Amino acid sequence: MKRFRQIMHHVFKPHKYIVLASVLVTLFLMLEVFIVMPQEKGTFAYISYLISAYSFIIISVLLWGYLKKHFLQIVSKNKFAKRYIFDLSFRSHLSLYLSLAINFFFMTVNLGTGWYSKSVWFITLAFYYCFLAVMRFLLLRYANKNTFGENIFSEWRYYRFCGIMLLLMNIVLVGVIILVLQQNKGFEYIGMLIYVMAIYAFYSVIISIINVIRFRKQGSPVLSASKVINLVVALVAMFALETAMLSQFDTRHDILFQHTIIAITGIAIWTIIFAVAIFMIVRATLKLRKYLYFPSESK
Repeated sequence: MKRFRQIMHHVFKPHKYIVLASVLVTLFLMLEVFIVMPQEKGTFAYISYLISAYSFIIISVLLWGYLKKHFLQIVSKNKFAKRYIFDLSFRSHLSLYLSLAINFFFMTVNLGTGWYSKSVWFITLAFYYCFLAVMRFLLLRYANKNTFGENIFSEWRYYRFCGIMLLLMNIVLVGVIILVLQQNKGFEYIGMLIYVMAIYAFYSVIISIINVIRFRKQGSPVLSASKVINLVVALVAMFALETAMLSQFDTRHDILFQHTIIAITGIAIWTIIFAVAIFMIVRATLKLRKYLYFPSESK
């Protein structure tokens, strides 16, 4: 774990000269892609996009590190803001409310659009958000009635149920991947918004991995399950970003390359989610059995 943190530190907090060089390289690449040869958006454009996305990330990390001290000094004076930052359970509770509202909104919009336009694509996305909404609703309902880490037996049951729901959601993800490949469907972001989404996607994956590890030490399976769900959402966001990138830099002669990249990424993400779901189900089942047969030894 210590070695992993050191690697992440060097990757996302490089030397200032590397940051400066990445900015200059990004400016040059974007000039080439959008001005010098705007019609030739092939492999060079994909590589340019990845480099520019990395530059945005390390610049954002640098700025956040600079502003963090001042930000914490300001919010520490506000009781609610201070609790939100330093109370992990309270922040997770509010996060469940916000995530549930967002999931329900997208589920409703996609379902309505799919029903009106008879679009399998939007209906498939609606089912994806539906599974997320169900999991987060159940976790939120538990959080409203109980204290995190209080009823471990019940929390392991919720944890296992989330694993089962992730398996079902993976079926929907297969449908999304097939539609992207067969019908050239995909996610689209207008103009420079794609770069904002790139920063968000990479940031979400990094933070989600950190939270999954951090909240395992909190002794609450429900909290752990909520962070696993966030990780799954972040991985799907990476897939959505990739389809948007390939759509924006689309060329007919690169169709085989695009399908290959999408298929590899889709299978990789599907495999990760499948493995995580199985792990959650098996782990929770073993914990529940141990609790039933040896309640005094279970934690």
